[in-house]
Amino acid sequence: MKNKTITVLIVAFALFFTIFIVQTSKDLSESNAKILSSKNVVDAGELISTRIKVTDKVISDNEWLSTGFNDDSWKLIKIPSYKAVRDKNFKVGNSIYYRIRIPKKAFNKISHLENESFFAINGIYLSSFDLFINGEFYKRYSPKNSGENRVLVPVRDHVDNLVAIKGLIRSGDTGIDSRDKIMLGKGVELNAIHSADYKAQTVFQLVFILCKGSILFIFGLIYLLIKVDHSFEKFLVFGLCTLLEELIAGDYFYGPLNFNQMVYFYDLVNVGAALSVFLFLAQVTKTQISKKAVWIFSLCLLVVSLFLAIDSLHFNYFVDLSAFMKFWNLLT
Repeated sequence: MKNKTITVLIVAFALFFTIFIVQTSKDLSESNAKILSSKNVVDAGELISTRIKVTDKVISDNEWLSTGFNDDSWKLIKIPSYKAVRDKNFKVGNSIYYRIRIPKKAFNKISHLENESFFAINGIYLSSFDLFINGEFYKRYSPKNSGENRVLVPVRDHVDNLVAIKGLIRSGDTGIDSRDKIMLGKGVELNAIHSADYKAQTVFQLVFILCKGSILFIFGLIYLLIKVDHSFEKFLVFGLCTLLEELIAGDYFYGPLNFNQMVYFYDLVNVGAALSVFLFLAQVTKTQISKKAVWIFSLCLLVVSLFLAIDSLHFNYFVDLSAFMKFWNLLT
């Protein structure tokens, strides 16, 4: 009777948790569509033109910040889809420069706005960078210390604008690397959507922690009711891995670890959590599994997950970072 009760609890909770993840992920993925439905915001991805230069040389600000500067020799890219890390000169210690031109025709659909236009750039993963607007210094950002990897840039209405970014590449930096759209529109609305997204993701993280806390409670219940004393170390490993995973997902390690290192660490703790659950359930169900089978399972899981982690960081051929995290959420 006890085993049946525990099984029903686990299955019911797993179904609820899976439905929650799918629905919440769907809501978050639709945030771009919600903001672009506003008459005060437009998708600027196809309207702007961006050129990039990654070099070991320092370029004079008086030279590259000029609106008349000839940047034809610079690489023409599309942000945010272009991966700067693929550039042969993308190395620690080198400099990275972006010149983003916003033509005056981009303001046609928001011509009713006067002195309220902002350009939103998401996911600037540089340890620090300087931002310039039309040749003038605007602000220095340090995302690694303050989490400001999303910036709102005030631009002038109905004229050509130049937004320039200069950064020094450090370990873990990836440049402009975002899955969100680049937008142009009313600053108040862009900030409101950003705030709503932040709250949604905060709630998501909180409920996630509560759900995983419930998982720990269920495992504790199994331990107390069935008295599987020899499985306690697996329960302990699972709890520790779960705690570390939430700390990584909440960016609490961002600073001591760079972005890439956090993704690999996230992968390893999830492998540990999945393996501990696998072995724990095998003992509860009294299933005999050879050590060779455990090693093969562990090695296969590690190889597959590391492959997905590398792809999510550098290539996005199979998964992006969001899909990679979703893979582990559903699996564990």
